[in-house]
Amino acid sequence: MPKAELSTHIDRSPEDVFGYVTEFTNNPKWRTNVIDTWWIDEGPTRPGRRGGQAARILGRRMEVTAEIVEWDPPRAASWKTVQGSATLVAYCRVGPEDGGCRLTYGGEGKVNGLLGLLLNPIIKSVMLRGARSDLARLKAALENSAISSMTFR
Repeated sequence: MPKAELSTHIDRSPEDVFGYVTEFTNNPKWRTNVIDTWWIDEGPTRPGRRGGQAARILGRRMEVTAEIVEWDPPRAASWKTVQGSATLVAYCRVGPEDGGCRLTYGGEGKVNGLLGLLLNPIIKSVMLRGARSDLARLKAALENSAISSMTFR
């Protein structure tokens, strides 16, 4: 499966960045293709907790169910799809850097089914282009917004 990873410096604390990025319901606010997210189960965020996400890819709605695999606030989290139109393992790593933090976001994956036949040969470039745009949007939002106007864990 193709892998992609990017990182950026954000002038916010690791706790703020981790809290915002890992609050699943924030995804539509900073991830371009994500149109909806929802938790499937109740309780605190932890390994094994599941959520659903819908994205629009090439004009088509694609849904996945994902499960948290790693949960180590405010340093690391990872999740994997367990059902849906894509097979994906994704992660974020956050650490202090120069009065702010360094966020590294990455993953590996593929699109399942017939659409995958078209997308998988170019999926790494598609993932990197989308991730660059998403990280720029996230950086701008976190650096230019007051904590009170944002949803944090």
